[in-house]
Amino acid sequence: MYDSTLKTSSYQEVMKPLVEDVKEVVRNGITYNNIVYPVRLAALQGDGLERASMSGMCGTFSAVSHFDPLSYVTTKTRLNCKKVADLQTEVDQRRTPDSYEDDLLNLGRRKRNEARMRAAGTLDESRSTLKSEYEYSRGLKFSSPWNEVPNFHVVERGSLIYCLSHDLYSGIFRTDMARIMVSLSNEGCYSWPDLQAKFRTKRLELTGDDRQGWYDILTPKPNFTQLPGNHGCNHLIIRFFSTLFVNRPPNNKIFATTAWAMYLKMKRISELVSAKILSRQNKEELGTRIKEYLEVK
Repeated sequence: MYDSTLKTSSYQEVMKPLVEDVKEVVRNGITYNNIVYPVRLAALQGDGLERASMSGMCGTFSAVSHFDPLSYVTTKTRLNCKKVADLQTEVDQRRTPDSYEDDLLNLGRRKRNEARMRAAGTLDESRSTLKSEYEYSRGLKFSSPWNEVPNFHVVERGSLIYCLSHDLYSGIFRTDMARIMVSLSNEGCYSWPDLQAKFRTKRLELTGDDRQGWYDILTPKPNFTQLPGNHGCNHLIIRFFSTLFVNRPPNNKIFATTAWAMYLKMKRISELVSAKILSRQNKEELGTRIKEYLEVK
């Protein structure tokens, strides 16, 4: 959804017509050959900001205490975790329909506490005890309009599906890939102008959508902190980066660096996420690879 749309209308207002249509379909079903077939809303999918809106969460993830619609992982834990085990306890604290209602009841609690302090004449000395606006509701900002659809709630298991493509290629991999490229440059594995030349040459080798999506402009110096393209372009860079060095001998120092080991793990995760076939084996390997990736030193 465009930012300009949300600046003039709230998410609830924009979604209201669509939610009403979905409610009608769920209530009445679909008639075919004089037979009525029941219908239910199975799941919603979107990137981070879309999931936040769908679930009624605050979208400024860095400014709230809790950022995940489906669990109570805190922003502090997200920023400071070093391994999967650091997340486990908070991930297990799942948000439920009942706790969702409790969080809704806490909306506006800061204002109520502030009003109480003002009435008691203690606001000045007690202001520091007030939490941030959405900490009381653990990141919840409004009641999701999708909860009005019969037999559906945004925090029930399977109701919100993560878009791993956006989360990876517009998120962690976007910054980590930049770190890898800068690190390899600093290690003397290539000069930055040489890498830029390879990027431009690579685009000429590609065809179709790959060529259109390949972003071949890098910053003049190796000091950038994230890839410059969108999630589709960043995925292409992760897929094809290794092909820039296929002519180097196996004992080349680039292949012995931690940055290269991290890149190879990232590339394998990308292959699993984008696999055409979803299987139990792929799912299990993806979990293993992610744990390995997070623990690369």
